[in-house]
Amino acid sequence: MSEELYGDGFTSIVNIDFAPNVIEHMTQRAKQNGILHPPQQPQQDDLFYYLTMDCTDMSAFADQSFDGILDKGTVDSIMCSLDGDEMIDRMYSEISRLLNKVNIKAIIAYLRPFLVLIQDFKDAGVFTEMSFRGPHARRRALERPKHGWALTSIYEIQKGEAKARDILNEKERREEGDDFEERGSGGPPVIEKQGMCYIYILKMKKEAEREEKEEKEKEKERREPQKKKESKQDKTPASFTM
Repeated sequence: MSEELYGDGFTSIVNIDFAPNVIEHMTQRAKQNGILHPPQQPQQDDLFYYLTMDCTDMSAFADQSFDGILDKGTVDSIMCSLDGDEMIDRMYSEISRLLNKVNIKAIIAYLRPFLVLIQDFKDAGVFTEMSFRGPHARRRALERPKHGWALTSIYEIQKGEAKARDILNEKERREEGDDFEERGSGGPPVIEKQGMCYIYILKMKKEAEREEKEEKEKEKERREPQKKKESKQDKTPASFTM
């Protein structure tokens, strides 16, 4: 996926994996494809390279080093570990530390083959997580306040399809085969649909709060004409028919 992103115009990409053999293989492939561009000078615009690194300890990177971070299936793998919850929490803490809080470039997240998602993040960094686990399994860990971000969208996508729908604000669904379970609702365990993928979009709080404020202002503007209409009706003298 990262090679496709680079080909689509994302020319500053760092890839990490904890397995040295994977890093060696991918580095050689990038070199053969002519897209390997390791860091050679400060403020280098064209970057594409691989590093052996544990996602729970990315101390090699300084705070606020990245405008956007994309996870494709890492959390699904970590969840299989005995200490998976703790590892995921450490991973999220590292991602939060690394994301820029202010003044980032505009980003277009092009996540094929699942969907085309266009976002203009402007003011703060964004974490995108792709997982086969539904919201009932992911929301609690993602929405811990200490990470300093806000969950702004959850896209549900059927494998092989180009369309997705945002299910972030959907209420509890219990039809057979559906997987969304509102937190705290209890009930039996829910199983994900086969071939379904979920994309979670999280924005660092400054950007999320700005968008929330704008949405409230838009809602206020939409309600204003209705309030004026109701006020005018209240002032109209009542008439009686005998």
